[in-house]
Amino acid sequence: MTLITATETFDEELLDPELSEDLAELIEWLNANMQNIVSALNGGISDQNTSIQSFEVKATSGVKQFVRVDGDISHVEVSRVVSQPDTQSTITGFNWWPATGGFEFLVKWENGSNTYNVQLRVHFNV
Repeated sequence: MTLITATETFDEELLDPELSEDLAELIEWLNANMQNIVSALNGGISDQNTSIQSFEVKATSGVKQFVRVDGDISHVEVSRVVSQPDTQSTITGFNWWPATGGFEFLVKWENGSNTYNVQLRVHFNV
């Protein structure tokens, strides 16, 4: 099996300038979808093809908060509460809800400070 890789963008400078101008819309589409194309070629297509973005937001344990993002969100997960190991902070709960222009989430943890930065992974339908 061959591993297929790609750069983040299609290098239009490798094309003849006239051809590049004629293919401008296709090049724009390729640049917007390159990682999904590579994933598909590597067999990464499933019933629901998603793209993932990571966010770090300041959160208070047990307080519902809003995050503004564009796109059709399929899933949100908490990656970690950013704290020092000696605080022994432990995530005890997490939930999220779709909202107009983004999503709301609530995360709870024990030990340490009441407010920390929290890393979230947001999965988008693409």
